[in-house]
Formats: sequence, structure tokens, C-alpha cells
Amino acid sequence: MPEDFYRPCYLPLAQLKKIFLKDLKFETHHRGSFLLLRVFCQPFRKSAVVAAIEDETRDVDRLVVHHTRECFRAFEVLPEGSVVTIKEPFYRMEEDGRYALRVDHPSDMVVLDHSHKLCPEQWQNREETQMTALSWKLEGDRAIVREEYLEAHRW
Repeated sequence: MPEDFYRPCYLPLAQLKKIFLKDLKFETHHRGSFLLLRVFCQPFRKSAVVAAIEDETRDVDRLVVHHTRECFRAFEVLPEGSVVTIKEPFYRMEEDGRYALRVDHPSDMVVLDHSHKLCPEQWQNREETQMTALSWKLEGDRAIVREEYLEAHRW
């Protein structure tokens, strides 16, 4: 097994303890924990999808998601403004020599709906919660026309 290999988290979120970015230790898998984060800028793709993230305390860092399908554009994997959970986060030095929160198993990351019970009030999108079913369908149709299939699925 390669030195960097680790298994994905199989525990449900309910069995994990929430931590914050300030709790992360370098080169450590934070077993039994999860992070709740918001993507606050447009992500980009290099060898992985990279985005700037913040937690509820407004601490910021980089999130690097490896092993996503190349056919998905960065903004489809991590839409700007999205709220994500990272199960058993791993904080390590990337190839560019900077530390980042690293996700090697996309199943360890879940993009939450803004109305999810874990989503803090300051991150909730009030506009979305007041939309009708027809409005949601029309937004999904627009996303399909733009070939943004993950966004269409979300709508």
C-alpha cells in the first residue's frame, strides 16, 4: 500500500464530532470528526479541484479535492457559496509546498442543501427557501441548457 493511502470514512455524520479549522493539526487524519465549511470563491481545477473555504468562526483555508471525474468542472464539484461537510479531515502539505485540507475520497465530502439542519443561519440562502416547485424546475432546466448537470440535479 502506498504511504499516503488511507481508507474513506464509513461512519455516518451523526456519529462524528464537529471540529473547526483551528483544531486541525498538520499531517493528521482527524478520526471521529467532521468539518462544516462554506466555499467562498470560484474554485478551479489543476490536478485536483481547489477552493477557498471558511468555517463558522470565519477562519479560512484551502480545500483540495482529489479523484473527481475530469468531466465535472470545478464549479460543479464545489459550487461557490456551497456548504460542505468533510468527514475525518486530513490536513497536509500539498505538492506546491503549502498546507491544505485534502480530500482523497470524494465520498468523505457532502455538499449540503442550504436548508439542511447543519447549515448555519448566516450561510442559508433565504431566496431558495421561498421558491416554488416550478421555480426550482426552471432553474434546473437552465442548468441543463448550460450543461451544468450537477447543478441541475441540485435544483
